[in-house]
Amino acid sequence: VSINASSGLATAVAPGTAVVTATSGTATQTANVTVTQVPAQITKGTGDAQTGRVGLALAQPVVVQVNDANAHAIAGITVNFTMVAGAGGLGTAAATTNASGQAQTTWTLGQIAGTNHQVSAVPTSGTAGAVNFTATANAATAASIGLLSGNGQSGQVATALGSAIVVTPRYFARVIAA
Repeated sequence: VSINASSGLATAVAPGTAVVTATSGTATQTANVTVTQVPAQITKGTGDAQTGRVGLALAQPVVVQVNDANAHAIAGITVNFTMVAGAGGLGTAAATTNASGQAQTTWTLGQIAGTNHQVSAVPTSGTAGAVNFTATANAATAASIGLLSGNGQSGQVATALGSAIVVTPRYFARVIAA
Protein backbone atom coordinates (compact mmCIF):
# COMPACT_ATOMS: atom_id res chain seq x y z
CA VAL A 1 0.00 0.00 0.00
CA SER A 2 1.26 3.46 -0.90
CA ILE A 3 0.04 6.48 1.10
CA ASN A 4 -0.15 10.01 -0.29
CA ALA A 5 1.06 12.19 2.61
CA SER A 6 -0.90 15.29 1.57
CA SER A 7 -4.28 13.62 0.88
CA GLY A 8 -4.00 10.55 3.09
CA LEU A 9 -5.23 8.38 0.22
CA ALA A 10 -4.01 4.78 0.39
CA THR A 11 -3.40 3.12 -2.99
CA ALA A 12 -2.82 -0.58 -3.57
CA VAL A 13 0.44 -1.37 -5.36
CA ALA A 14 0.25 -5.18 -5.30
CA PRO A 15 -2.08 -7.95 -4.15
CA GLY A 16 -1.77 -9.08 -0.55
CA THR A 17 -2.45 -7.77 2.93
CA ALA A 18 -1.15 -4.71 4.77
CA VAL A 19 -1.68 -2.87 8.00
CA VAL A 20 -2.17 0.89 7.57
CA THR A 21 -1.41 2.97 10.66
CA ALA A 22 -2.62 6.57 10.98
CA THR A 23 -1.09 8.82 13.64
CA SER A 24 -2.00 12.34 14.73
CA GLY A 25 -0.18 13.60 17.81
CA THR A 26 -0.56 10.84 20.40
CA ALA A 27 -3.63 9.24 18.73
CA THR A 28 -3.03 6.13 16.61
CA GLN A 29 -5.41 3.92 14.64
CA THR A 30 -4.69 0.89 12.43
CA ALA A 31 -6.65 -0.68 9.59
CA ASN A 32 -6.11 -4.10 8.05
CA VAL A 33 -6.28 -3.99 4.26
CA THR A 34 -6.56 -6.88 1.78
CA VAL A 35 -5.88 -6.14 -1.88
CA THR A 36 -7.05 -8.47 -4.64
CA GLN A 37 -6.79 -8.13 -8.40
CA VAL A 38 -9.92 -8.22 -10.55
CA PRO A 39 -9.74 -9.24 -14.23
CA ALA A 40 -10.45 -6.18 -16.37
CA GLN A 41 -8.58 -7.08 -19.60
CA ILE A 42 -8.20 -10.26 -21.61
CA THR A 43 -6.09 -10.31 -24.75
CA LYS A 44 -5.05 -12.93 -27.28
CA GLY A 45 -1.62 -14.45 -26.96
CA THR A 46 -0.85 -17.09 -29.57
CA GLY A 47 -3.11 -19.47 -31.44
CA ASP A 48 -5.36 -17.15 -33.46
CA ALA A 49 -5.88 -17.39 -37.24
CA GLN A 50 -4.26 -20.82 -37.58
CA THR A 51 -4.74 -23.25 -40.43
CA GLY A 52 -4.75 -27.00 -39.98
CA ARG A 53 -6.17 -30.21 -41.36
CA VAL A 54 -9.65 -31.40 -40.40
CA GLY A 55 -9.65 -33.71 -37.41
CA LEU A 56 -6.14 -32.79 -36.23
CA ALA A 57 -4.79 -30.63 -33.41
CA LEU A 58 -3.58 -27.16 -34.38
CA ALA A 59 0.16 -26.51 -34.13
CA GLN A 60 -0.10 -23.78 -31.48
CA PRO A 61 -2.20 -23.75 -28.31
CA VAL A 62 -4.79 -21.02 -27.78
CA VAL A 63 -3.23 -18.64 -25.20
CA VAL A 64 -4.83 -15.66 -23.43
CA GLN A 65 -3.41 -12.96 -21.16
CA VAL A 66 -5.53 -11.78 -18.19
CA ASN A 67 -4.71 -8.41 -16.58
CA ASP A 68 -6.23 -6.06 -14.02
CA ALA A 69 -7.31 -2.48 -14.83
CA ASN A 70 -3.68 -1.31 -14.47
CA ALA A 71 -2.42 -3.89 -17.01
CA HIS A 72 -0.83 -6.07 -14.30
CA ALA A 73 -0.92 -9.83 -14.95
CA ILE A 74 -3.19 -11.84 -12.66
CA ALA A 75 -2.30 -15.37 -11.53
CA GLY A 76 -4.88 -17.92 -10.37
CA ILE A 77 -7.86 -16.79 -12.49
CA THR A 78 -9.98 -19.46 -14.19
CA VAL A 79 -10.58 -18.92 -17.92
CA ASN A 80 -13.35 -20.85 -19.69
CA PHE A 81 -12.71 -21.94 -23.29
CA THR A 82 -15.71 -22.90 -25.45
CA MET A 83 -16.33 -23.89 -29.05
CA VAL A 84 -18.41 -21.11 -30.60
CA ALA A 85 -18.58 -22.34 -34.18
CA GLY A 86 -17.54 -25.49 -35.99
CA ALA A 87 -16.98 -28.86 -34.46
CA GLY A 88 -13.87 -30.17 -32.82
CA GLY A 89 -12.47 -30.38 -29.34
CA LEU A 90 -10.49 -28.53 -26.71
CA GLY A 91 -7.75 -29.98 -24.53
CA THR A 92 -9.41 -28.43 -21.49
CA ALA A 93 -12.56 -26.35 -21.12
CA ALA A 94 -11.16 -24.38 -18.16
CA ALA A 95 -7.59 -23.36 -17.39
CA THR A 96 -6.04 -21.32 -14.57
CA THR A 97 -3.73 -18.40 -15.32
CA ASN A 98 -0.07 -18.93 -14.44
CA ALA A 99 2.23 -16.44 -12.66
CA SER A 100 2.44 -14.43 -15.93
CA GLY A 101 -1.37 -14.17 -16.19
CA GLN A 102 -1.61 -16.62 -19.10
CA ALA A 103 -4.01 -19.54 -19.58
CA GLN A 104 -4.08 -21.92 -22.52
CA THR A 105 -5.71 -24.95 -24.12
CA THR A 106 -5.11 -27.08 -27.19
CA TRP A 107 -7.56 -27.11 -30.09
CA THR A 108 -8.41 -30.01 -32.38
CA LEU A 109 -10.38 -29.10 -35.49
CA GLY A 110 -13.61 -30.88 -36.41
CA GLN A 111 -14.28 -32.84 -39.60
CA ILE A 112 -15.76 -29.95 -41.67
CA ALA A 113 -13.41 -27.97 -43.89
CA GLY A 114 -13.70 -24.18 -43.98
CA THR A 115 -13.09 -20.99 -42.02
CA ASN A 116 -16.06 -21.23 -39.66
CA HIS A 117 -14.14 -22.60 -36.67
CA GLN A 118 -14.10 -20.39 -33.56
CA VAL A 119 -13.16 -20.68 -29.87
CA SER A 120 -14.08 -18.14 -27.18
CA ALA A 121 -12.12 -17.48 -23.96
CA VAL A 122 -13.56 -15.60 -20.98
CA PRO A 123 -12.44 -15.23 -17.33
CA THR A 124 -14.96 -16.53 -14.77
CA SER A 125 -14.74 -13.30 -12.75
CA GLY A 126 -14.28 -9.58 -13.36
CA THR A 127 -15.34 -7.41 -16.28
CA ALA A 128 -12.85 -8.52 -18.93
CA GLY A 129 -15.37 -9.87 -21.45
CA ALA A 130 -14.30 -12.47 -24.03
CA VAL A 131 -11.85 -12.90 -26.89
CA ASN A 132 -12.46 -15.12 -29.92
CA PHE A 133 -9.95 -17.20 -31.85
CA THR A 134 -10.54 -18.42 -35.41
CA ALA A 135 -9.08 -21.24 -37.46
CA THR A 136 -9.36 -22.61 -40.97
CA ALA A 137 -9.71 -26.35 -41.45
CA ASN A 138 -8.32 -27.72 -44.71
CA ALA A 139 -9.76 -30.88 -46.20
CA ALA A 140 -7.75 -34.05 -45.78
CA THR A 141 -5.87 -35.41 -48.79
CA ALA A 142 -7.02 -38.82 -49.97
CA ALA A 143 -4.36 -41.54 -49.79
CA SER A 144 -6.02 -43.43 -52.65
CA ILE A 145 -9.25 -43.75 -54.59
CA GLY A 146 -11.36 -46.90 -54.41
CA LEU A 147 -13.74 -48.15 -57.08
CA LEU A 148 -17.22 -48.83 -55.68
CA SER A 149 -19.20 -49.75 -58.79
CA GLY A 150 -19.44 -49.44 -62.56
CA ASN A 151 -16.31 -51.38 -63.49
CA GLY A 152 -16.27 -53.84 -66.41
CA GLN A 153 -19.07 -52.26 -68.46
CA SER A 154 -19.14 -52.13 -72.21
CA GLY A 155 -21.21 -50.06 -74.58
CA GLN A 156 -21.45 -48.53 -78.01
CA VAL A 157 -19.64 -45.36 -79.03
CA ALA A 158 -21.52 -42.13 -78.20
CA THR A 159 -24.03 -43.85 -75.87
CA ALA A 160 -24.19 -43.76 -72.08
CA LEU A 161 -23.09 -46.77 -70.08
CA GLY A 162 -25.78 -48.63 -68.15
CA SER A 163 -24.42 -47.74 -64.68
CA ALA A 164 -22.51 -44.80 -63.25
CA ILE A 165 -18.86 -45.28 -62.36
CA VAL A 166 -18.63 -44.61 -58.63
CA VAL A 167 -15.39 -44.01 -56.72
CA THR A 168 -14.62 -42.97 -53.16
CA PRO A 169 -11.59 -41.35 -51.54
CA ARG A 170 -9.76 -43.44 -48.94
CA TYR A 171 -8.09 -41.78 -45.98
CA PHE A 172 -5.57 -43.48 -43.76
CA ALA A 173 -4.97 -42.40 -40.19
CA ARG A 174 -1.39 -42.10 -39.09
CA VAL A 175 -0.78 -44.17 -35.98
CA ILE A 176 2.17 -43.29 -33.77
CA ALA A 177 3.36 -46.03 -31.43
CA ALA A 178 4.11 -45.04 -27.84
